Amino acid sequence: MPFTIEIAGGGIAGLAAAAALAREGFEVHVHERRPEVKEEGGAIVLFEHMMRALDRLDASERATRNGDPKHLFSYADTRGRPHVRTTANPAGGRYVYVTRHDVHRALLDSARDAGVHVHAGSVAVDADPAGRLTLADGQVREADLVVAADGVGSALRARLPAVRAKVRWLRHWGVRVTLDRPLTGVRPGSFQERWAGPLRLGFGPLGGGISAVYLSSPARGLTADRTALDLERWVRAFPEQEDILRDVAAQRPTLAPFSAVVCSSWSDGRVAVIGDAAHGMPPHRGQGAAMAALDAVHLAAVAARERDRLGTAAGVAAMLRTWESEVRPVVARTQRQAVLYCLAQQAWPRPLLPLRPAAFRAMSRTRRIDLSLVS
Repeated sequence: MPFTIEIAGGGIAGLAAAAALAREGFEVHVHERRPEVKEEGGAIVLFEHMMRALDRLDASERATRNGDPKHLFSYADTRGRPHVRTTANPAGGRYVYVTRHDVHRALLDSARDAGVHVHAGSVAVDADPAGRLTLADGQVREADLVVAADGVGSALRARLPAVRAKVRWLRHWGVRVTLDRPLTGVRPGSFQERWAGPLRLGFGPLGGGISAVYLSSPARGLTADRTALDLERWVRAFPEQEDILRDVAAQRPTLAPFSAVVCSSWSDGRVAVIGDAAHGMPPHRGQGAAMAALDAVHLAAVAARERDRLGTAAGVAAMLRTWESEVRPVVARTQRQAVLYCLAQQAWPRPLLPLRPAAFRAMSRTRRIDLSLVS
């Protein structure tokens, strides 16, 4: 009998896991609750470790064909005080700005090419350590391994006694959009991020004449009911980017609350929890999707390495503990840094704002990407 895997969630984490595990010869099914398997809008940064993960899945070329490789960076406050020591990529290696849609599509194609069975409109509502995934229609799927990749608000995580999660809401919100036009004065290959007190604005070209923008702030950058950006406050803070801000506001983007998820364990019996469900983090270092992809690719690598142990429930549980022990230190360190940057944005004392760029320049020495899991 084939070793079967049921994955709940058709986002970046779930599809990367599916593609990686299927390439190791396992039978994989993905269940996505939405009627169509698709990713939300906005852009994503592919750093070197994410690129290597996509390389392994034969998805990097498809993910980046409409992207913009970056080589000139400007991180600073609105007074022009730089946050990093160089205009080169502070993380080292490749750095490509792409749409989330293209990454998601590349992973979906990679999964299907590897023989993954993708079930849209299939809602997972329960999982148990014995390896059963229950769907909303009452169907119970028996599996050798179940993967919960159903996001920050994971319904499956709460059903696993060993996976005790603490979700810390950071009182911080963000939006990400694409604009169907180039940005005036912003050249292909470049990227800019500006900070003004508790407000943060990033923007840069994508391929094909479109551009990407993201904004984040605590409640001070939002309307009183916290349903939209306080546009006039943003324009006062970033007058040179007024046209960008008004174009963003015209799209009426949904505000996404930021959080940090910490679980006591990333597995329980035959069930693994990956991606945002295991370790959601704010996007301040652009690492959430990369950590999800590393979870996925390394899970497949460990499962293949320990294939001879997977014939029993105890062997699967032991394999998952090994996987977590190898991946978690990298993810935990990255998550801590992301939370630190988020708190530095929203809670830095106003009288000390002139010192923040210097502090960030000192912190930038630790921004190089950890490639140990994809070397």
